[in-house]
Amino acid sequence: MPARHSLPPGDTLSRLDHKNPQSLFVYGLRSIGQALLAPYADAFRGLSTCGHPHPFLLPAGEAVPIYLEVLPSEGGAEEVAAYAAGIATCGSPWACPVCSPALGHRRGEALARALERLQGMGYRVAHAVLTVQHTRGDSLATLRRVLSDVWRRVVGHRRVKKLWSGVAWYRSVEVTYGRHGWHPHLHLAVAVPPGRDPWALKDIVQAWLEAVEAHDWVAVRDAQFFGVAEGTGDVVEVGRYVGKGGVLWGLPHEVAAGAVKRVAHGLTPFQLLAGAFGAWLEGDPALEGVFAFGEDHPLEVEGVPLTLRDFCGRARMALERAGVSPEEAAWRWLEYVEATKGWKRTSASRSLTLLLRQVEGELSVRGKVVERVYLSQRAYRWLLLSGRLALLYHYAEVLRSLRLACELLGLVEGVEWFTPPANAPPPEGVMAT
Repeated sequence: MPARHSLPPGDTLSRLDHKNPQSLFVYGLRSIGQALLAPYADAFRGLSTCGHPHPFLLPAGEAVPIYLEVLPSEGGAEEVAAYAAGIATCGSPWACPVCSPALGHRRGEALARALERLQGMGYRVAHAVLTVQHTRGDSLATLRRVLSDVWRRVVGHRRVKKLWSGVAWYRSVEVTYGRHGWHPHLHLAVAVPPGRDPWALKDIVQAWLEAVEAHDWVAVRDAQFFGVAEGTGDVVEVGRYVGKGGVLWGLPHEVAAGAVKRVAHGLTPFQLLAGAFGAWLEGDPALEGVFAFGEDHPLEVEGVPLTLRDFCGRARMALERAGVSPEEAAWRWLEYVEATKGWKRTSASRSLTLLLRQVEGELSVRGKVVERVYLSQRAYRWLLLSGRLALLYHYAEVLRSLRLACELLGLVEGVEWFTPPANAPPPEGVMAT
């Protein structure tokens, strides 16, 4: 492996959330999750095969194309992104450490821009957090049903229908785990038209409490939150936070100050997954080599080197504070994956949905491909399972060269990777697995 000083400054993956230093860890966490799901792979086929070559798109023997493209820039430094084609992706907004934050980041940016446009038209933006009382004995599947039933009662409430008239709203679900068990809750962003008092929408909280009691569940007024965002910065943060659907990594996580400031107490599902690497999973042959990239290229957080193993260690300490063992973290993670299967994480009003589609279309403009290489499936799988796939993308983006990235990782040209002539596919028989 190359010495760290051989790389220019910059140690974040541009293709993922820039503000999230744990971006480098998502591939290793996905391997941990797939090891936990291995006995149930048939029931979670998408999660179990995410990141692997797609058998229909890339039959055995065909090389994996890797692209480097220049992204459109609104000013400032030009950005590049590296990605693979022909790869199976699960697209799970809940349980995939790779797909979930990437999807949440796109949704959050789209919602932030949509709300910013509405604010420019005179709309005011409110943020609400709604939840139900829970205990450690309540299963997540049960709380999911309660939350969904109560939400249906609220939106069907005569008083709420009147408040809902003319407003644009976006709802997302967040799930954490703490000393009192699972804590699912709804985040709601509401854009109120000009001339209407946004604080009148606070009546939604009362309607929620009444719907909880009508469901024979316990309503806790202090557990709910309602606030109005002041200023463009707060509006953008509300959009990013609510749009991401609570895809959190921090220990704990805190969003912007003011009306949108909320501290997430308890463990995030990905902390449960990382903590499960403790005594219950460490030494599992299926995870051999997963942490190699973190040890070779540690990421500094506040001046302290942090590898994926360190991140898992910090998660274990958070588990201990919450009274959760690595064994419990493992089966709680499995419970989370099962309970969220098929659960819609976000929804929006028709008017806001139309605006979001427009904004997402603007954000999805692809860049210009400037380089491509082909990896043998054997080399790609080695990069994937050893955790070095993140480094390949990272090196390519920082150095702006896939060729240099392959050389830095020690891949043999002509055997493990191949650069084709311009606009030509790789020759048949090259790099068979």
